[in-house]
Amino acid sequence: IKRASEVAPIGSTIIVAPGDYYENNPITLRDFVTVSGQGELRNTRVFPKNPTSDFFLMGNACYLYQITFRGLRAPGWCTRIRPGALVTTSPYVQNCTNFSPGGTGMKIDGALHNGGYKSMVANDWTQINSDGIGVHALNDGRSELVSVFTYYCDVGYLAESGGKIRAIVGNNSYGE
Repeated sequence: IKRASEVAPIGSTIIVAPGDYYENNPITLRDFVTVSGQGELRNTRVFPKNPTSDFFLMGNACYLYQITFRGLRAPGWCTRIRPGALVTTSPYVQNCTNFSPGGTGMKIDGALHNGGYKSMVANDWTQINSDGIGVHALNDGRSELVSVFTYYCDVGYLAESGGKIRAIVGNNSYGE
């Protein structure tokens, strides 16, 4: 996945077959790049070689679909906006799962961006992060979450320092 993302031009779609992928993270996505897992739900699994580093650094209009994250640990995040990105179309995470005890999900830090919306969106994302954080928006970062479920997180949804989270049809179970 990382090698494909390094050579994929803006606007590419990277198709990832079912299987287990051990990736040298972080993986930086150029603007408008899609990474799409194939097959049944939870059949495309990614494991970090650097478990405390961020996994995907997403740019403008990037899209992650049907990926299962395994084994990430704080302070690394599954997804966050690439530092310096100008976001005019929010990066989007859909139909993904995160099984990372002590891990973290999505971070939107508005202080790291060159303007634009400073936002990410997610739909149908299940996060099972014992003692971790599900979604963290700060410094005017924003997130729209639909059907995002967090389980066993220390904090499921965290908005601070002007961060905003709008969440519908989701929940935080067995955490703060």
